[in-house]
Amino acid sequence: MTQFKILLVGETGAGKSTLINVLTNYFRNGSPDNIKVAVRSKYHDVTEKDIEHVVSEFDVNDQTSSQTSRCFQYVFKYSKYPEYEYKFIDTPGLSDTNGQDRRNLELIVEKAVEEKYLNSIVFVINGKQARYSDAIKNTINGLNNYLPKALNNNLLLILTKTQKLGCNFQVDLFVKEVAAPKDVFYIDNIIFSNHPNVWQKDTELREEIDFNWKKSQKVIINFLNAIKKSEPTSTEDFQKISDLQRDLNDRINIAISEIGKINCAIITLTEAKNKSAIDDEYLKNTANFVESKKIEYLEYVETDYENIICVKHPLNICHENCDAWFVASCHLMKVNLKLKLVDGSKLPLKQYCTSCGCGKSW
Repeated sequence: MTQFKILLVGETGAGKSTLINVLTNYFRNGSPDNIKVAVRSKYHDVTEKDIEHVVSEFDVNDQTSSQTSRCFQYVFKYSKYPEYEYKFIDTPGLSDTNGQDRRNLELIVEKAVEEKYLNSIVFVINGKQARYSDAIKNTINGLNNYLPKALNNNLLLILTKTQKLGCNFQVDLFVKEVAAPKDVFYIDNIIFSNHPNVWQKDTELREEIDFNWKKSQKVIINFLNAIKKSEPTSTEDFQKISDLQRDLNDRINIAISEIGKINCAIITLTEAKNKSAIDDEYLKNTANFVESKKIEYLEYVETDYENIICVKHPLNICHENCDAWFVASCHLMKVNLKLKLVDGSKLPLKQYCTSCGCGKSW
């Protein structure tokens, strides 16, 4: 048996859960008079209890909150083709009002790695909107950092709540600025966005519902054929990329510490040079006096161990023979300012000595 694994990604309210319901009706022979529901919606309760997931406690009437709070999978088989199995992975909605986009991306990537391979990554977008959002672009960029092969080779785009004719979404702009999908599908799920009482007793609306239902089923057939044509792409390389990123962060941390040491050394040398110039000028000004004065100053010499020296008191050692791996980890140093990196993590930029108490940076 061949199993196809498909990752569904999209914004909150774009129609991922409704797409799951459309797929459920295709695989389980649903009809307008016998609608199969796997994900509860505003007008329909769950009928397929064997694949139901209690996806969240959010109000199903609220389209601004994700109906999926973590990744869930729906496995389908079609009686006509028992040799094929489709595993659809429904992921948390993006641009949630509770600010979970970054965590949602982590969940998506973790699930992709757990699956070992993907046949397709499907972005579900509301076709009524004119263009893609920042949440979509940021997510694609994030997935591209972790799963470049899977994204570039197997990206599909489904535009919901619209037909191809009259679609507002600018696919050409999406291709130019974000990513190029292998194929684009248009599906209008009007039966799930209206109460049955609205169309069951209206002949004209019933004809529209039947026509839309048949058309949606054809779109699903083409969609599944595109998935079957996609070669499975391994997602296990993510672990290697993640390890490389952690190593890079460690190197950046060390580099920042070394830059701080160099800056400290430059300041110390500059102050010593200025002090020497002042002493020379003093000697010149007092050359005609019989009285002589002896000037003493300390000189830095190399040691086989590390020492920490304060900027304000460069001739006094705050911590002699410090065994910290780098200054940032010395127990006498206090973090006062942090540098925010691209990945969101923070690293110490300046340390303040608690030994001399002068408040100057090292």
